[in-house]
Amino acid sequence: MPHWANPVIPVGTYSCAALAVELTDLLTNVDRPDDDADGADVMVGGDGSDTASYFRRLTPLRVTLDGAANDGAVGENDQAGVPQGPLGRPDVENVNGGMGNDVLIGTSGPNFLVSRIGADTIHGLGGADTIDVRDRDRDSAWNDVVDAGDGPDYCAANRTDDLTSCEEIFFGS
Repeated sequence: MPHWANPVIPVGTYSCAALAVELTDLLTNVDRPDDDADGADVMVGGDGSDTASYFRRLTPLRVTLDGAANDGAVGENDQAGVPQGPLGRPDVENVNGGMGNDVLIGTSGPNFLVSRIGADTIHGLGGADTIDVRDRDRDSAWNDVVDAGDGPDYCAANRTDDLTSCEEIFFGS
């Protein structure tokens, strides 16, 4: 396997404050490090906690965990998750954004939403969400906007970010 095809976050159990997340599947939407919109993909998560990763993307993304083919870059029409169960929640619960000005939208259940550099907008909606919008640069000019929504939410951010509905906040890199 080429070095650039390795998953970004290894499968395992991760603990952030009061919320423990077990990543059982990582669904990467990256074939090459310079990949941009590469056509419509369907990411099926199945049982457990699953993550759609656009980690190396350079273009702005919009990923809405609604089970519809409306995710990725403009016109890409990826589908991050397939609706499951009586509530119709998609079977992909988590998203790793890219390096553009991304919009990530969760569900009424628990989500792990991670952005990278860029002026990102995150909507956690309901559930116990973990949201990480740290740009890893204390002097970052990127101002992210987070509305964590209902539920006990944990947010990791830069001090310049605009945070709403985060019950627990960590500032730092």
